This record gives sequence, C-alpha cells and structure tokens, in this order.
Amino acid sequence: MKRITLSPLKYKNTVQIGISFNYDDEIRLHLKELPEIKWSKTHKTFYIPFTTKNKQLVYNHLRLKNWFVDYDALKTIKQAPAETYHIKLPSLSEYQKKDIFKFKKWLQQKRLSTNTVNSYVEVASFFIRYTILKKHN
Repeated sequence: MKRITLSPLKYKNTVQIGISFNYDDEIRLHLKELPEIKWSKTHKTFYIPFTTKNKQLVYNHLRLKNWFVDYDALKTIKQAPAETYHIKLPSLSEYQKKDIFKFKKWLQQKRLSTNTVNSYVEVASFFIRYTILKKHN
C-alpha cells in the first residue's frame, strides 16, 4: 500500500498543506489531476493552500486509489484568525449626551434592572458614535 503524508508547510508567507511521498509516477499524475495542486522546487514537494475544504479534497482524492494518507501533522495546526483592526469612535456631543441621559432616565422609570439599563445605554451610545463615524466617511 502506498503511503502519502500531509503536513503543514510555510510557503510564500502562508500556511500550505505539504504532500509528501516516496517518488511514484502514479501518485504524481493522480495529484496533478487536482487543479489547485502546485509543485514547490524549494521544498521539493506538492502543496495546496491550507483550508478545511482543501484538506478534505486532497484526502478524498487520494483515498479514491485506496492509498494510506497520514494527516496526523495537520490535526495540531490551527488556522490563524482573521486580522483584527480597531475603530476609533468619535466622542458624543453635549446634546447627544443629554439625549443618552434622558434615555437612561426613561429606562430607569420602566423599572428595568441596573445592569439592563447600563447595557442599553452603552449600546445606544456606541451606536450613535458609530453612525457619527460613518457620516464623516
């Protein structure tokens, strides 16, 4: 039985799935049937971008020929979370602060709990600050 190993590979500043095997023309030609598969001269291995979809695609494609696919090295790899960025929200004007205070008083008169009032006021002020930001952009 032929053995193929899938492992994480850092190539072109991204994580790829490296596909390693002892040279075999049948495996090489079978891998080339997948259009996403590329050859790395640097690492002397086939590779494909690391995604769950691609991992399943390669695994299922190789299992069609009933070859053993070792993917243990991929189990510990986690994809990096998407890059986060922070938005600097503008401050509220005096008029808006008065409106928020009126809103707070109204909520308190409804006899809502202190935590609920504080949450609603905070969300409302964030929303107003966000709309101000969007008007300027």
